[in-house]
Amino acid sequence: MKNLWKTYPVAVISLGVCLIFAGVTFAFSWQLATAELLFLFGGLAFELLRLYFHGRRVKKTVLQITNSLSFSDQESAQAFPLPLLAVDRGGRVLWYNELFRTRVLDGKKLEDACASQFTSGIPVGELLAQDSVPVEYDGLRYTVYANRLSERSDAAAVLYFIDDTQLKKQAEEYQSSRPAVLLVAMDSLDEIAHGLRDSEKAALTGGVEKIIETWSSQFDCIMRKYDNSRYMMIVEERALQTMMQQRFNVLDSVRAYTYEELTGVTLSIGVGRGDSLRECEDAARQALDMALGRGGDQAAVNTHGQFTFYGGVSQSVEKQTKVRTRIVASAIAELFEGSDTILIMGHRFADLDALGAAVGVWSAAHFFKKPAYIVMSRGKSLAKALTSQLDEGGMRDFMIEPGDALQLIGKRTLLVVVDTHRPDFVEYPPLLEKINTVIVIDHHRKTVNFIDNAVIFYHEPTASSASEMVTELLPYMSNKPFIDKLQAEALLAGIMLDTRNFVLRTGVHTFEAAAYLRGRGADTVRVKQLFSNSMEDYQLRNAVTASFDTYRSCAIAIADIESEDIRIIASQAADELLNISGIQSSYVLYRTGDIVNISARSMGAMNVQLMMEMLGGGGHQTMAAAQLKNITVSDAKVRLLQVIDQFYAQMSTPADNPDEQAEKNQV
Repeated sequence: MKNLWKTYPVAVISLGVCLIFAGVTFAFSWQLATAELLFLFGGLAFELLRLYFHGRRVKKTVLQITNSLSFSDQESAQAFPLPLLAVDRGGRVLWYNELFRTRVLDGKKLEDACASQFTSGIPVGELLAQDSVPVEYDGLRYTVYANRLSERSDAAAVLYFIDDTQLKKQAEEYQSSRPAVLLVAMDSLDEIAHGLRDSEKAALTGGVEKIIETWSSQFDCIMRKYDNSRYMMIVEERALQTMMQQRFNVLDSVRAYTYEELTGVTLSIGVGRGDSLRECEDAARQALDMALGRGGDQAAVNTHGQFTFYGGVSQSVEKQTKVRTRIVASAIAELFEGSDTILIMGHRFADLDALGAAVGVWSAAHFFKKPAYIVMSRGKSLAKALTSQLDEGGMRDFMIEPGDALQLIGKRTLLVVVDTHRPDFVEYPPLLEKINTVIVIDHHRKTVNFIDNAVIFYHEPTASSASEMVTELLPYMSNKPFIDKLQAEALLAGIMLDTRNFVLRTGVHTFEAAAYLRGRGADTVRVKQLFSNSMEDYQLRNAVTASFDTYRSCAIAIADIESEDIRIIASQAADELLNISGIQSSYVLYRTGDIVNISARSMGAMNVQLMMEMLGGGGHQTMAAAQLKNITVSDAKVRLLQVIDQFYAQMSTPADNPDEQAEKNQV
């Protein structure tokens, strides 16, 4: 009791005041004073008994903690070099040592408290379920370790508080100061500045360079120009985070730049993160290649092989020269001459573009007198009309089923993949695994999981179709034209499919390729007939288009029909919906087995490729698709609506405001 004044000063003062009041009352009425004293001493006795039993319980708890933690005595628990807190099963504080009082409580006394106020609201059960838990209290940051006591103990657990505020601040500063490398390139500068005088070209690039310098000056970074239209920046992670929150708004600034009514200049940015500056630079180069391969006008952030994309909303500028085409054609011809067998395959559910491009490659291989075969599943093909024409034209024996292709593989077998660059999208993935020499010819925007072992990766996202790319290659493989009328019509059908009869993504090269094919005898009427539908399919397509709903300038229809040609009907219905006034993009959902398919189309204002990538799919800016497994059609529609909302949010968010989420493609 000698420490009573020190331990309970308020209680002692209150007791003294009550005695004084009782003495004053005694002067007027001894009976009332006696009652007050009895009540006072009764309450005092109750409080002393409570303190006595509480002290015994605390002592028992401390002894249990001492035994549980193998301390030699109670003083050892008090002198433990870490703040300790004992709690019961309800999370109520039973006891704490002196270090907890001085360091955590800052010398204050704690009574009838709950442990959750010191553990950021985390309950005791969750603390015990984890090895350690980071918490914050009173401006400091701790790592809490929980130790479970025996079931017979009044205390459920003992909590150890380790003050690692400075350590965590240093770790955060280390992460925030990590270097990242940015490579910035002007897209298609030669094509845009074609025909300009040197002084005008310098003024054009100077204006863009000023925008880049103004943007980079906002950050603590180093920027150097290392090529005519390329720049390197070294920034800290904190600056990169700001750039990402602003969604690399320099892309918008450059896109809006004009020089004497000349527009179309865009930037591609590759960002590399890594453990060293060399790794950062290598990652930045990969990211820049990825951004350029996706059509430019975007930033790609490469974090240990995981890519995040920003931008990519504008149309790519068509290439003016054919230097690369000639080089690729020469390299392909050399590979053809050095091969024993050539296998050609497109993507699963081959359409007119995939089959047309494959026929073009087959004709080149046939010209070099090499055994060549088109690998295609006839039952899953979307180009049945063209397949029938090819069969009638004598190519039946050169179009084989995927399973039969394995028997043709030898040491000098060449595989040509057309109209896709994703290994999971090809007609028969085992061919990729078993054949070492691979050529890829594709026009779709580059994705993260591309075929990375190709000896020739001919990828041109500005081309309208794979058939256009193959058509451009053919004249450079021989001075003498070698494709016949049937093969020319197959290639023209592929171009017409992906351009929707020369409406979308057409450029000078597209019409040059069409003119070349027309000169080789392609009959446009026969090609148009390849797109004809049966009366039943025509009625089903009309039923699908009649059932659409509109949402934020998007037409969404569900093809709840039964048909073997459901994929063709859905894609044609999506095309038809774009003819409705005010519709910027269209989507048709349909089920095949346990997969919900989404066929997406746009006129270019909305990038449906980005939207389908959010759902795990891909494609092109105006034509894309996605497949969702183990989901209902209604749930798939809900997810699609969420993606549309997200797309509009990204487009409408001011560049200087953080966006909630970047567009991702991980595989």
